[in-house]
Amino acid sequence: MTARPSPIDVEQVLISGADTASARQRRGQLLSTSLSTTVTVCWIVFVLLFDHWDRVVDNWASAITMVFGSFVAGSTPQGGGVVAFPVFTKVLGVPGSVARLFSLSIQTVGMGCASLSILFYRRQVSWQGIAWVTPSAVAGFLATVLFWSNSSAPFRPPVLPGEYVKVLFTVVLASMAVGLWLQYRPAVIELRTRLQEPGIRMKTAFVLFGLLGGITSALVGSGADVFAYIVLVLVAGVSPRVGVPSSVIIMAVVSVIGFISLAIIDLQLATDISGSTVTRVSEQPVSIGSGELQFGATGSPATTSIDAYGLWLAAVPIVAWGAPLGAWVSSKLSDRLLVRFVVGLALAEVISTIVFLSELRTDRSLQLFAAVLSLVLIGGMWVMVRARVKLVGTPEFKSDQVIVPQNVDVRPDFSKSFNIQEADDDTES
Repeated sequence: MTARPSPIDVEQVLISGADTASARQRRGQLLSTSLSTTVTVCWIVFVLLFDHWDRVVDNWASAITMVFGSFVAGSTPQGGGVVAFPVFTKVLGVPGSVARLFSLSIQTVGMGCASLSILFYRRQVSWQGIAWVTPSAVAGFLATVLFWSNSSAPFRPPVLPGEYVKVLFTVVLASMAVGLWLQYRPAVIELRTRLQEPGIRMKTAFVLFGLLGGITSALVGSGADVFAYIVLVLVAGVSPRVGVPSSVIIMAVVSVIGFISLAIIDLQLATDISGSTVTRVSEQPVSIGSGELQFGATGSPATTSIDAYGLWLAAVPIVAWGAPLGAWVSSKLSDRLLVRFVVGLALAEVISTIVFLSELRTDRSLQLFAAVLSLVLIGGMWVMVRARVKLVGTPEFKSDQVIVPQNVDVRPDFSKSFNIQEADDDTES
């Protein structure tokens, strides 16, 4: 007779699984902390070795800005640029092209650390979505920098005027907020932690949204993460808890490409200062002529508001800790709370643009641009979320399936009057 298999000790299996998860969490925390510590130590040694402490102190506003900006970069699909770009351009008077360079450079550090922390903690991400979105985002970024920027001016400013870039950035975030509001209006939402095999229409959407994200990133230093989140969460229906870390990784890759192409190859971080003025950028003399930053020393001296290197250097240790912390906090939030946070940031961006962008109240052309762009993007988002099943083949939610906390998100006020089956219920009864 064959021996009967011994019964499985379910309680022991659960305890073993919990111990394994706890050990994985501790290992991830140790690796993440070690990474941030290493970056900080290297920064201290570099600043002291090259006597850059005065430059760091002079740019304290950059460090303060990125206390919140780095947390946002790691915890939301909006990147540090969603804080840095509006604060720098609307409050501190930093040119948009310098703010873009700063955003890409600082996100290389912050979102790079956050991405590694996501891997250390083994958070679930959509590798399939990342593989489809990232190449087109990189292509869109490089094409915009090469063919839609002024290479004869310092920091290669976009051909699109600065105030139009600010409005574009605001409307993109507003359209995402509208999409999230539409997505989370229903009381019960299916949670998908992974993509089903995407069809040709879904793949086309990934490529298109990646391209738009790359173009936006080339204009303002952020945006690939926003469009990645839109296509993953609002179009493909992936859970925000998967969409956020996936978008962070995508933006980190685009930021590294931007840092290499603009800061290193184009030498845009090579800014020399003398007292309260910047004398050289990209190893060429700079000055202000006709209100615009220009190469050459024939105009007025350029102030340290364009000291991209100093702005970046002051914020490095802040983002090395803030972005991984944000990534860890986002993993603890519920989907609906995470969505509220993202929508709140988008609303703050809209309000700041209305308050601080004076051209929006006086320039009729800019007002028309904002109105048309809002109609196209917000209207398009409305149509996409409402008709995504027909447009791109997003799988429909099957209301007759077993409803358990693992595969649905239920609005709190609705769950009180709806019998949600607990995971440990005896489903056989």
